[in-house]
Amino acid sequence: MKRILLAICLSVFCFGASATVEETAIIAIKSGESYWVKQPRIQLNNNELQGYDRTVLVGFYANESGFITSTKILESSGLDEIDKKVIMAVKMAKVKPYQINGVFYPISAKQHFTIMVSRDAEYQKLPVIPVIKLDLKGKDRQVVIYAEADDTGNVTRAEIKESSGLKVLDQYVLHEYLKQARFKPLSINGKFYPITKSTRFYFSEKDAIE
Repeated sequence: MKRILLAICLSVFCFGASATVEETAIIAIKSGESYWVKQPRIQLNNNELQGYDRTVLVGFYANESGFITSTKILESSGLDEIDKKVIMAVKMAKVKPYQINGVFYPISAKQHFTIMVSRDAEYQKLPVIPVIKLDLKGKDRQVVIYAEADDTGNVTRAEIKESSGLKVLDQYVLHEYLKQARFKPLSINGKFYPITKSTRFYFSEKDAIE
């Protein structure tokens, strides 16, 4: 199952205005005044996203050392489990300790997260293409096939993107690919998303049929 890894850029803080600085103040940080030294890392898969890109806005507090002390969902993704994973990632993150004139202060801030469904198409079943050792002509070979499919996952176009160096082998691999290949339909944000994919097939003499 494909997993989606979200690493937050340091420049995308969205903060409120600065507060008056006092010994016990919690400073509301402006954009660019602080940044992650340990970024929130969120792992989600397409099933968890349920076919939709998601956004979450999290408010948080960090202490004088930069550790996150509390968090709150300000704008939900619409799914509780995703919100929980985002909150957990923020709690495990760390920001650069904030200081003014050599004095460190706790801060409050907001962070937007955008989590996108993978656009990488998946096969219903990856084509299995056996080759005869003699057809490899004394060396390992590889072929890359570029394919497009309709909204049901049926291949509508396929062509050799990278040749094995042997025209007969290329034609055989393409023929077998067209017989077997079928994709899982790809729906994103409630709409069909065009399926395109390049797949590399390796053929080694060691594994070829004698």
